[in-house]
Amino acid sequence: MSLDTILLIDDEPSNLVSFKALFRRRFNVLLAKNIGEALLILEAHSMIKVIICDQKLENESGVNFLKDVKFKFPDPIRIILTGFEDVEVLTDAINAAEVFRFISKPWNEIDFDNAIVKAIEVYDYKESLKKSNSDLKKAYNELTKFVYSASHDMRAPLASVIGLVELAKEDPYFKNDAFYLPNIEKSILKLDDFVRNIVEYYQNREKASEFEEVDLHALLSTCIESLNNYRAFLKVSIELDLKHQTPIVTDPFRLQIILSNLISNGIKYQKESNSNKKVKISSQNINNEVELVVSDNGIGIEHSKLPDLFKMFFRATTQSSGSGIGLYIVQEAVNAIGGRIAVNSIVDEGSEFRIYIPTQI
Repeated sequence: MSLDTILLIDDEPSNLVSFKALFRRRFNVLLAKNIGEALLILEAHSMIKVIICDQKLENESGVNFLKDVKFKFPDPIRIILTGFEDVEVLTDAINAAEVFRFISKPWNEIDFDNAIVKAIEVYDYKESLKKSNSDLKKAYNELTKFVYSASHDMRAPLASVIGLVELAKEDPYFKNDAFYLPNIEKSILKLDDFVRNIVEYYQNREKASEFEEVDLHALLSTCIESLNNYRAFLKVSIELDLKHQTPIVTDPFRLQIILSNLISNGIKYQKESNSNKKVKISSQNINNEVELVVSDNGIGIEHSKLPDLFKMFFRATTQSSGSGIGLYIVQEAVNAIGGRIAVNSIVDEGSEFRIYIPTQI
């Protein structure tokens, strides 16, 4: 088994010789009599686990050297050798150079050995933790990419099935079917909504924000068109009342995510008994912001549940058939464009979401 590598910097040759004689059987000992030599050794050896430096060097203090070393070679654990105790030096060493131990001169072999062993244990633990974090990050990235890819690939066949259901509803053979096709359509729309949320979550997390002037009419048309199957299935009307005067300069991708999710919720969470189901989108200028309001006359949300509404996987109603991540994605997207969101809701009367978008970036 290879020995752990340590480096000693001391400008007294006798100290270097005695140190190597004491510890050469326990460790792979590298020696430097000045800072220049130490830097060359650090450049050449990537597996140095512990740096031991005398506080009193010829041209610089050990603490100042270790401060500089910390930025270029942050991994090795740092130990100071000192023949005196100065509170200011000790404080600087701990706070700025992040020194692990102080060893007093003349040193005690057992204490010195124990300090080096402990330092190596800390180094090994940090490296193990770093590898675990790297492996975890790699696994997480691979998983999210897989989920995104799988979800993205599922949307096309789902759209085909939805289209086939629409065609089947027009076929005289299925014209009087009031059970099978409606339930198939409901299940497919639910799955399509879940897949869309997964895709949006990934895209919102990975895509950099790109701000530009947004045509709100055109963007809303795209949102509403993408929800036509839901709207037709649940017989919900859409009203627009856009009164803002200043241009909206924001990230169109994230604004579409926000509006699509809010309009979709307004469509889905309607009262079955309501013969006039509707969702209204309005806009106006308020100070240096554009206020967008998405309101509905649906089932509403209990006041006690509003504080948790934007948490991941939270479902505010037993009628919810969604994934519980739609409003979480909305909140994340609002944060990404530098906006804010507020909600008011009354049970059995409906909900109102207000998004405030700054007019200046």
